[in-house]
Amino acid sequence: MILLESHNVIIQTTLADKAVKPSSLDVLFVDFDGVRFHLSTPDQKTVVQLSMNIRCWDELVVYGALDILRREYGTLIKAQTEPEYHISLDIDLEQLPGDEARRDAFIKSIALLKRNALAAPFELAFRQQKELETSGGSLGDLMQIHYRDEEGIYIRASPDRVTVIFSTIFREETDRTFGKVFLQEFVDARRQPSIQNAPQVLYTNRDPPLEIRDVPGLRNSEDIGYVTFVLFPRHFAKPDVSYNTISHIQLFRDYLHYHIKCCKAYMHSRMRHRVAEFQKILNRAKTEVAATERKTVTPGQLVLWTESMDVERVTELAAAPSEEPGIPDSIRITRHGKLRIWIKKALDFFESHPSRPLVLYSAPADVSASTIARLVSIVEIIKREYLKGRDVSAGDVSGLHQYNQLLFEQQGRIPEEGEDRRDALHHALNGHSHAKQSFAPHMKITLSTRALTRSHEKRETHQKPATRRMSKAAKARMRRRLRKQCEIVDEE
Repeated sequence: MILLESHNVIIQTTLADKAVKPSSLDVLFVDFDGVRFHLSTPDQKTVVQLSMNIRCWDELVVYGALDILRREYGTLIKAQTEPEYHISLDIDLEQLPGDEARRDAFIKSIALLKRNALAAPFELAFRQQKELETSGGSLGDLMQIHYRDEEGIYIRASPDRVTVIFSTIFREETDRTFGKVFLQEFVDARRQPSIQNAPQVLYTNRDPPLEIRDVPGLRNSEDIGYVTFVLFPRHFAKPDVSYNTISHIQLFRDYLHYHIKCCKAYMHSRMRHRVAEFQKILNRAKTEVAATERKTVTPGQLVLWTESMDVERVTELAAAPSEEPGIPDSIRITRHGKLRIWIKKALDFFESHPSRPLVLYSAPADVSASTIARLVSIVEIIKREYLKGRDVSAGDVSGLHQYNQLLFEQQGRIPEEGEDRRDALHHALNGHSHAKQSFAPHMKITLSTRALTRSHEKRETHQKPATRRMSKAAKARMRRRLRKQCEIVDEE
């Protein structure tokens, strides 16, 4: 997770820029917890005035904030503060250290103004803990810092520890859930051997901890939580460790809510992405409904199976072309018919009706039960036998034109309403990349002795007819035969 910086970046970058090139300045900005800052050059460009307004200033002064600020900034503190602000600093840009590293350290110390002010109660509590440990006292005074509306920090020293309690308000139910998950991670993380020396973290919802239950004015509602940190002497025994402890614990409340908002923003982005993916799946699931013409059932298209009928009789009935005008002649290819009967019926049809097209088709079925492969084999045999039977004595002859149409019929359409629609949508959305759909393939092939003038239908392809040509020897034999016939005619 990202750790928030304890210094103010705007103060740091602005002073660094003005140190290189001084100019007029008037900047108002707000830090965490509603702390207001004002950077300005009221008198001259080389003297920058930094003013801060913090809600809990009076409480911090009681706990020694002015002493800490005088220790850190000395003569930079102005005797007369800017109106509506609690403290003001004058930074003379011409008096900055010449060394770049020292100048950057000085500017960063100015940017730690808020951190140093809030450090007063913590440093006081650390000193009280050492005094209580030495004298054998019981408890120190409870220090309260109301740094936000309806939220505060409570610090109390004991002979063996310093207890820091944050009260924080979760405006939404989801914030309480995320907060509980984050704080549970703090508890679980201490079980790792590498960070067992971290402070103990406790979280309570609604009911305040025992250390502050006697404090008047505490809220007792579902939207408030209390986070308790137990700091032991090892967390503030050394100056550098104490400095880091104060810097990190000050920003705990901001750190917690910052990551809650980041987590919600990430989840919302993932939800929007997921909804967009579902929308794509639903769009793909909207199949186009083909407008099919209603056809009258004819004897050549409907075959009823009875026990007394054999396979050849059923095939013959199914292959019988229609004689009614306006209805296309068709033969349905099934799994149980005889190939020779279908082929013979097709060749007889072209012999009797050379100018009419013939449609051979398979019924929609699953891939395992499809007769498309059988249909293609029958069509190829019909084209070959038809071309073989043509008389080539007059020259080159052409075979049959073939129009292929591969179709799909969706099985189990999504209902428009009711519980069946919900179940069907749930089944469709279970697909990994595409919606789950069931399609039954079928094929329709039209054979014709001449090219059809109709416009090609959807998914229709055209195969040009094969051509049967005479060999040179056959052409020579035909010429000799014609010459003999001519000689016989002349003699007569």
